[in-house]
Amino acid sequence: AVFLPPRTPDMMTSSSASVSAMMLQQDPSDTYLGMTQSRSVADDVIDHAGLMEAYGAKSRAAARSALQAHSKFSVDKNMLISVTVTASEPKLVATIANAYLDALYRLNGSMVASASEHRRAFLEDQLEGQKKALDQAEVALKQVEEKTGIVLPVGEAQAGLKATADLQAAIGVAEARLSGVRVGATENNPRVIQAQAELAELRAQLARRRASSAKENSRNGLASSATLPGLTLEYMRKMRDVKLNETIYDSLSSQYEKARIASLDPRPQLQITSEEH
Repeated sequence: AVFLPPRTPDMMTSSSASVSAMMLQQDPSDTYLGMTQSRSVADDVIDHAGLMEAYGAKSRAAARSALQAHSKFSVDKNMLISVTVTASEPKLVATIANAYLDALYRLNGSMVASASEHRRAFLEDQLEGQKKALDQAEVALKQVEEKTGIVLPVGEAQAGLKATADLQAAIGVAEARLSGVRVGATENNPRVIQAQAELAELRAQLARRRASSAKENSRNGLASSATLPGLTLEYMRKMRDVKLNETIYDSLSSQYEKARIASLDPRPQLQITSEEH
């Protein structure tokens, strides 16, 4: 009998890869070769193939020695594992060869199921901790919302901030223009007077906007425009924390579900390439 072990064991998602290959991080063929020659597999073959009677063995140790003497295992250059059995009857040869494959399935499946169960329990603990972190992040976000009055979408808050910022930028341009026209001119110069008037109007607009914003925010229980930029930044940070914790929680949930399914249905994907009797 010739079979090909799984080639890409994945501790995160696979329910069929050998636990030994995962833990030892070596070539799966070497791992499966060792498993096939193990005492656990030999005892399984003896029981399911009825070799105590077939070999006339008086003890399990004697049956195990006889089975070992009539079994050969090898790995070829393509990493295919061959199990060669000799016996006095063709039917017994087929029974033993098939029993080896069946025993390997059972051993590998039980190991995968055990590892999946441990991983499921580990992820369950991680999920519980991450759920608490997500709840805390959501509470922190709610507190910032109550303090600032900012709730997604933040369009109105951003629009108000932009209008204030535009006025501040216009005041900066007006101040630069006034400084320019003052060069070589007196305060009575018409250009200076016009520039001063434009600057004064812009400053008045900014003052009115801030006063109006403060009154509106006070009436609605919101933060003032002076403190809103910092609070908006705080709000966005809390929102980012919530999204980050949601992403981690979703990822853990997906891994937990895969581990749960693997623990219930650990089906090793051994590819049987040929059987000769």
